[in-house]
Amino acid sequence: MATPRRPPLAWYVQLTEEYGQARLVATVVIETPGGPLRTITAWGRGITNGAPFYGLEVTAYVEGSPGLAATGVWGVQVRYAPFEVRSAEQARAMAAVFGRIERGVERLNRAEGHPDDNDYAGHLIRVGRVLSIDRFHVSASRHRRPATGEPHELVDGSGMRRWVGQVVGDVAAGNRQDHLR
Repeated sequence: MATPRRPPLAWYVQLTEEYGQARLVATVVIETPGGPLRTITAWGRGITNGAPFYGLEVTAYVEGSPGLAATGVWGVQVRYAPFEVRSAEQARAMAAVFGRIERGVERLNRAEGHPDDNDYAGHLIRVGRVLSIDRFHVSASRHRRPATGEPHELVDGSGMRRWVGQVVGDVAAGNRQDHLR
């Protein structure tokens, strides 16, 4: 019997706003060849629909306002977005993903050193390495959307770092609306 294959997964990263606070949020999506990104919309059995990654997020807050010296990224965390856990099987799958992330990140930290606390892209890339998810789609700014016709752009790790830097700078300058959907 053939082993079920995991769908092609990627990160989708966007700037969101919660209670007036800007947040970077990366979620796992399914890449469809030649088609749009698909969100993992429900927890189901097996890996073939990306179920263990349903609700998984890598988040951080972005602080900054014009005229304030305090800017940057803080509070980087890996979490499952709050939702109902409906079975022990689902809870075990989530715990397995968390365990894999914790062990893998610790192994990488020992081998390569810890990323800075405010290095959101570094943390996301590291979690991606552990989960074998190395593709990143970032939300296109309002200025880029008309030029490309796409709501997101595919970037590599360096592009991810540049995008985060741009978003953080824009939030600090009071231009977060350029990045919000």
